[in-house]
Amino acid sequence: MRRRLLSSTVGVLGAAALIAGPIVLAAPASAAPIATAVITPDESLPFDPALNHPDWWEQWLSDNDDIDATCIKVEPVAKPYTIPSISDVFEVSESDNAEYVLAVVKGGAGQDPDKDANQIYRYPAAGDQLAHPYYGNSHVILCIADTETETETPPASSPPVTSPPVTSPPVSSPPATGPVVETDRPSSGPGANLGMLAAISLAVAAAGFAIFGRRREGTHR
Repeated sequence: MRRRLLSSTVGVLGAAALIAGPIVLAAPASAAPIATAVITPDESLPFDPALNHPDWWEQWLSDNDDIDATCIKVEPVAKPYTIPSISDVFEVSESDNAEYVLAVVKGGAGQDPDKDANQIYRYPAAGDQLAHPYYGNSHVILCIADTETETETPPASSPPVTSPPVTSPPVSSPPATGPVVETDRPSSGPGANLGMLAAISLAVAAAGFAIFGRRREGTHR
């Protein structure tokens, strides 16, 4: 009888182990981010009730950094506050390229008006620890944005249209004219002297014939 009870008990435990085993294996392992040291704020803003609302910081990021962000408010928070993974506090998909762009720690009650109530941290990371330097942490504002840069395709450039150069007809200047220089002169050599003597001889002969003819006419009268 004991053997039957023991065997039944072992069988039940074994079946339970087989059922629980897959359930444990199927549970998702969500590892918490490793906490780092408390980080130093980048800047701060004084107390203003409007700064307690996430939408104010969304507009602030849009106006100052041209960032389209989504912000949430987390409260109450411990001091220091460890920034969780984005998927633990925001509804994001695997295709989103979201990252933290801002965290703001609001100081607790009893703060000195001279002390800046809102401590601002730019581009924090999961695991960073936030602590107000003067007072306790009242609440934390967390902001994320899609920081993937889109590369713009440059417009197709057309080749420049070049017009042919305008050519003017060549301007021809008239040839320069000057006084006519006569270069043909009678030769003054021996041939020229002989010609002159012949001409003189012919003239003398002609004159002689003329005189001789007149004399003959006188004799016949």
